[in-house]
Parts: sequence; C-alpha cells; structure tokens
Amino acid sequence: MKMVKATGLQEKIRNIRYPATVDAARIQAAIGDGGGALRAFVLFGSDPKDAVHFKTARAEAWQAADAATTDLTRVTKDFGAQAESEEVSSIVSMLKVYHQLQNNIEHLAMGQGTKPWARPTTC
Repeated sequence: MKMVKATGLQEKIRNIRYPATVDAARIQAAIGDGGGALRAFVLFGSDPKDAVHFKTARAEAWQAADAATTDLTRVTKDFGAQAESEEVSSIVSMLKVYHQLQNNIEHLAMGQGTKPWARPTTC
C-alpha cells in the first residue's frame, strides 16, 4: 500500500509540481527580462538602433512568458486541482494587465502621450 502511495506521489511531482515550478521560474525570468528591456528602452530608446533592440528584447521576453503561461495552464488543467487552475487563471489575468501597463509606458516613452481615457482631469 505504501509503495502505491509513494508511486502516486512521484507521478504527481513528475507531472505537476516539477513542470509547474519550471514554468513559474520561466515566467518570473521573462517578466524580469521584459522589465529590464523596458527600462533600457526608456533610458536609451532615443537612439533608433537601441530602440529597436530593446523593443525586440521586450517582445521576446513576453513571448517566453506567454509560452510558459500556456504550458502552466495546460499542466494545471490536465493534472492539477480546481484551486490550482483558478490560481493560474488569476496569474494569466494579472500578466495581461502588467503587459498592457508596460505597453502604455513604452508609448509614453515614445512621446505618444496618454490615451484620452487615461489623461488626468484639470480642475
């Protein structure tokens, strides 16, 4: 009986915990890379060559985050509990908001100003 339980735990670690941990680390690394590329774009993006380089680096970081998020969603849907799937859905939602905020910062840095709905009102 103990052997069956141990085998089940090993399978859960192999199929859920390890892949989820790796995906979470990949997402964190991509967020850091994207944030670093955005900072560099804000600081050095006035040079067109640098601007293209840092925009590309940020896009690649978000592609990596999206791939890891997709994999994490699949793993938790296929093998995880309902609570884990809901938590991943929340993470996906927060990442989308964070990505949009980075896009807004990039637009501001390019001198495109804020969107009309985001402009502060004057009294």
